[in-house]
Amino acid sequence: MTYKEYLLTDEWKKKRKIILERANYRCQVCDSNKNLHVHHRTYENIYNENIDDLTLLCGKCHKQFHNMDKILELLKAFINNRLEIEALLSKKKM
Repeated sequence: MTYKEYLLTDEWKKKRKIILERANYRCQVCDSNKNLHVHHRTYENIYNENIDDLTLLCGKCHKQFHNMDKILELLKAFINNRLEIEALLSKKKM
């Protein structure tokens, strides 16, 4: 089953309703009640999410969260590359 198909299942609809009600139909970041999305905090349990793995965000905040994830991935890659370069340089000094 694709993720898109999963979002149409009764199981997902029940989880989505629980998250909407738990958040009082408000974005958990900016308190908006427009264009609400259920956001996965982690994809480790995809298709079998715990309710605590999910939060409610408006479309704007949801987009910002995903952009932040991309920035963090780039930063991690930069740090890893920097550490590898430093390790290589220190070996050359020996």
